[in-house]
Amino acid sequence: NSSTQMELESIPVYMLSSYDLEQLSGDQNLTDGEYSVIERFDEENRSIGIFIEPVEEVFDPYDFLGNPDKQYALSADVNDSIPTDLTYYEDHLLFEPDIGIGVPIIDFPISEFEISGFVYDQNGTLLSGIEVLAFDPWNGTLLRTFSNAFGQYGLSVGPGSWELEVGSIANAVRLPRTEADSVSEFEIPTVPITGKVMVDVSSSESIESVDFMVNMGAESILVLGQFEHLSSSESVDLQGYDAQVRFVSERAEFTASVENNGSFSLSIPKGFYEVYPWVDSSSGLYPEFESSNQKSEVFDSYEISSPYFSMTIPNDLNSTVERMIVYLDRANCQIRGAVKDLNGIPIPGAVMTALSDLGELLLTETDFLGSFEFFVRGNAYWTIQCDFIYSDPLDGNRYETPESQRFWLTPSEQLNLDFVARKSENQIKGFIDAGEVAASSYFGKEAYLKKTDLWGNQMIVSKSLIDARGGFTFQVSEGERLLGQLDSSLTVGVLADWTGVLPTLEPLEIEDNPFSVGNSEVILTPHLRQITNYPVIGQFLRDGNLETNGWVGEVYAVSMANQYDQQVESDMRVANLSENGGFAFNLPPGIWSIDYRITHAAGQNRGFEPSLPNPLFVSIGPGDNSLEPFDILTELTLPKEYALKVSLVDPSESKVVGLCYVDVVPHYTGEDKRTFSSDRSTLEVTDGEFEHKLDKEGMYDLWIFPGPQLREEGYYMPEPFAVWVDGPINEVTLTIPRGGKNLDLSSELSGQVLGLDKEPVVLENNDFYMAPIVWITSSSGLFSWTYCDWDGSFVFRKIPKNLEWYAGSSYFDPFAGKDLATLSDQGPFVSGTEGIVLELDDFSGATPMPEETSQFFDPWANFQMLLPDGLEILIPKGAVPVEPEQRVVRLVVSPSLERLHRDLLSVPVGYAYEISLFDEKGKLIEGHFRKKVKLTIPINSFFLDGMKLELTDVEVAYFDSSFNSWRPQTNQVLEAEAHSIHLLVDHFSTWVPIAHAGTRVPIPVPLGDSAQAIGDTFWYKHDWFGDYFAMPNSDWIFHSIHGWLYIEETNDNEIWVFDSKLNDWLWTSSEIYSATTKHHFFSNKWRGYVWHSPGSRDPRWFFDYDANAWFTDELRFSVNVELDNPTYGTVLGGGMKENGFSPRLSAHPEYGYSFDGWSGGVSSMENAIEIDPLSRSVTLLARFSKIPPLSVEVVNQGQGIGNVEGVDSYDYGSPVLLKAVAGDRSIFMGWLNENGERISWDEEFIIDELLDKRSLKALFEPATIENILRKRYEK
Repeated sequence: NSSTQMELESIPVYMLSSYDLEQLSGDQNLTDGEYSVIERFDEENRSIGIFIEPVEEVFDPYDFLGNPDKQYALSADVNDSIPTDLTYYEDHLLFEPDIGIGVPIIDFPISEFEISGFVYDQNGTLLSGIEVLAFDPWNGTLLRTFSNAFGQYGLSVGPGSWELEVGSIANAVRLPRTEADSVSEFEIPTVPITGKVMVDVSSSESIESVDFMVNMGAESILVLGQFEHLSSSESVDLQGYDAQVRFVSERAEFTASVENNGSFSLSIPKGFYEVYPWVDSSSGLYPEFESSNQKSEVFDSYEISSPYFSMTIPNDLNSTVERMIVYLDRANCQIRGAVKDLNGIPIPGAVMTALSDLGELLLTETDFLGSFEFFVRGNAYWTIQCDFIYSDPLDGNRYETPESQRFWLTPSEQLNLDFVARKSENQIKGFIDAGEVAASSYFGKEAYLKKTDLWGNQMIVSKSLIDARGGFTFQVSEGERLLGQLDSSLTVGVLADWTGVLPTLEPLEIEDNPFSVGNSEVILTPHLRQITNYPVIGQFLRDGNLETNGWVGEVYAVSMANQYDQQVESDMRVANLSENGGFAFNLPPGIWSIDYRITHAAGQNRGFEPSLPNPLFVSIGPGDNSLEPFDILTELTLPKEYALKVSLVDPSESKVVGLCYVDVVPHYTGEDKRTFSSDRSTLEVTDGEFEHKLDKEGMYDLWIFPGPQLREEGYYMPEPFAVWVDGPINEVTLTIPRGGKNLDLSSELSGQVLGLDKEPVVLENNDFYMAPIVWITSSSGLFSWTYCDWDGSFVFRKIPKNLEWYAGSSYFDPFAGKDLATLSDQGPFVSGTEGIVLELDDFSGATPMPEETSQFFDPWANFQMLLPDGLEILIPKGAVPVEPEQRVVRLVVSPSLERLHRDLLSVPVGYAYEISLFDEKGKLIEGHFRKKVKLTIPINSFFLDGMKLELTDVEVAYFDSSFNSWRPQTNQVLEAEAHSIHLLVDHFSTWVPIAHAGTRVPIPVPLGDSAQAIGDTFWYKHDWFGDYFAMPNSDWIFHSIHGWLYIEETNDNEIWVFDSKLNDWLWTSSEIYSATTKHHFFSNKWRGYVWHSPGSRDPRWFFDYDANAWFTDELRFSVNVELDNPTYGTVLGGGMKENGFSPRLSAHPEYGYSFDGWSGGVSSMENAIEIDPLSRSVTLLARFSKIPPLSVEVVNQGQGIGNVEGVDSYDYGSPVLLKAVAGDRSIFMGWLNENGERISWDEEFIIDELLDKRSLKALFEPATIENILRKRYEK
């Protein structure tokens, strides 16, 4: 600085080549050197332009210590200034960033307009020190200012759309209100502005009064803390290193900077906070818990993305907060090595990255000997990666990135690694054809070279920035390494603009190896052709009418590359809905999905569906691409409000005070639904009560997610509740289970892991770190993991009692060379379960899970990452929430199948992707994106088949630690042909495909614990009792077969019902009743079992087992008469008789048979009887028997002799022929009956029907003349 100012001015200095200078100035005669790019002003502080200024390094002759910070001097001669030529300037990006230097953003348009306003708290008190951010999504420009001593802020901006929001409030100060204040006329707006605000700045006037209200809560309390060494008493020295502590509550986030001696302090409002410490990893220190619990090899080392501990700031301002201690441990492991080429020559300047599974990131560069060194912690997995980042993307000395190396470090271990990098000798050059725009319009954009294998998986081989003439050059490897035997083709293309301003370029496919023998340079033909973008116009209507005011929302367009024959770029668009409900895109031809998210439909903010039930797929091409209007159907009048008032209590019925998240979801009434409703309202409840306005009556599911503070106090996720809303006010009380702050840790879980052979996994040499990993999760949010013992057994000790757990395992089998794992977590297992068996499956049939992958990129340029399994990440320039000076960030994608959370709501389907962003110091970049970022998540059919899921059952969700659950993302697009889901996200987290866990939502109707609704009616399907109709708040149901029943004392397996027709209490259970096959009941009135015939209704027919008779629900009872032999006789008077009727029965034996009496319900020997009035079915037995054979006996009498033929026994009713034969000198004198009376003189006597036993006499006398004459006379 050649002026007379004593204070040095900080200026950016860049090494610019003659080519760079030509692009900026148009002068082809400038030489390489160090320059600065600054804006100059005249005496009246008006800008006179952007100039390139030569600089010279100033050497300090008294610097004997070799200060690495350089000082430069600008030329005092204004003639040395080189004016910039705007005609050459096409983009903000000058060159690819280096890890060690920044890259300038040159904003040529000078800010001429101002956005201003006031910042105040909820009481109307003005605030100073509040950060206000303004972001230009179009150019990626971020501006920042703070409210001043009068509570006012101002931002100088250029014309365009700006997104304003409040940033940090850590330095907020409440200002006293006095009449002398210059802002005494300030008034609080009727509707305070909160959150993000879109402001359109025209070219004619500035914007004023964009005010913000910040909820500052209660008065602040000072919190003190100290970093201390874990294993020594020496003082902490952090000089030269950054460190901070974040305090995160449900309402705000505060950050305390840590002093060099490790102390920190911060004034924060009352509330519950989770504390996140961070220390620059290059310091060799890292936060660690005071004592690591390594029993059963379960490690609890501190992970930077999780809270170190939690604390509550009390309400009492006079109370003190205990001084908090954050322990630091020293990095006691050393990783060192070298990077060399194939000839063993060291490669200096290679960027080395060490990333732990606990989230720590360290960066360094290889020295002139190609060496590098890291000091890191033990008991962690580390991934070491080598990258080559150059300021000149066309540098001919590029090297291929070698494969990363991953390993487990034990404490105090020293590890030596070597990386061998292959030099990229070959070049592929290409150009962009002129079209709608000049080829130079793509200056600074990124061209890519992709490789596609035989299975369609893609990998980016090389990237190159496009120069001002539309040319680009890829440095690639040679021959077989570029296009292998398992690769099908190469593709050259340019990332889509994602704004629609520049035409998309048609990718060029290369099917054969482009290099011939001895040729190291290839010039692509044809050149990349510009594809015409077509305007796509859409309009929203409300109830069929064009309403031109009050529309707020976003419209999304995502390209469906796999549904279009032509090679197309992965593309996306996000358009804000205009005030009049219109929107427009510029889209290249192809198949696109269109979806939207509407928050205000022509001023109405409820009573309509905010998104399409399924995305709209449209074909874009030549011709009219106007979309059919989207008609948002709302209530013609203001929707009727139904108030749902809910009280949350603990098991002791005390109010639950603390943050709870409540999802209010319309109860789904379809069958086999395993996805999640998009019509979901999420509420934050802090005082144990809430009231929520609903537009429609009906049934709603309530899912409760206790917040971090409540989980700390022992509360955990309850089973979902269903409530019926049908009146102006609907009150319900819900109980949240609680395990108690001091959990009973007396239970264990134990079992064994089996391999593919169904035998326990046995370790060779007791290699502990090669053992299977087993993890357990519960809906309470508790989680733990351990290694198996040498015999495949595992034990989790000291776990809480009375909880249900799900268990899973994974293992790399070194003999089979395969990754094995449980397909899905198994369970639930109740605390104390022994003998759990986890069977590992072979995942060779699945798409291989990619290794952990990371890449550096410039956050102010469009970026794309592809993984071999189909994962794609598109990050638009300016989307990452970093400061403008942050020019290099690192994206890390860590696929993982282990230890994935599951709960009552959802279950992961396959492996997850933990996606993180880090800055140059290894600090995790948090916060929401400033633009939508596109994710494409592949769905692995292997897991679908194994878990018996359909593709439509799966959605993509991210893990939210506040909810302790997976949260489904809205506006997802399923591309079934590609087995993938596209979604636009606003943050990074752990993302995974999920399916509904199948948890039953108890319905607030009788039998609701085991039933699901059928359609949008009041009919329900019970698991085993069949279909029934029920109304909420009533104990009566109308069963599809049994009619009206009163339900009492139910559980999942048995029920008591009162049958109004039978006037009887009936008991049944799942063991004796099935909706389609068996209908058994126990009758309380008769103390016996009855059976209903499943096919009978109106009337129903029942069989009474004790009475051995049928009856109907019309109380018609069966008088059932059983005969010991139906051929012996008959009974009259039986059958179905009315209740109270006295039946008369008569028994009639058949001919030759006799009636022997009644038994069963009546005992009598009478043939005819009368039964008492009926109140139950009755069964009687009529006894009949066959009359036995009757004897016919004949006794000879008289003085003569003779014999009788036919004397015998005969059946009842049989005819009998008796024949008397007189003997010598005798004569037959007739037959005498039992009374001695003569009944016949004939020798033959016939009995026509033998009805009784007969005893006759045959009279024989001497054959005298007297007897002969007498017989003749008598006859």
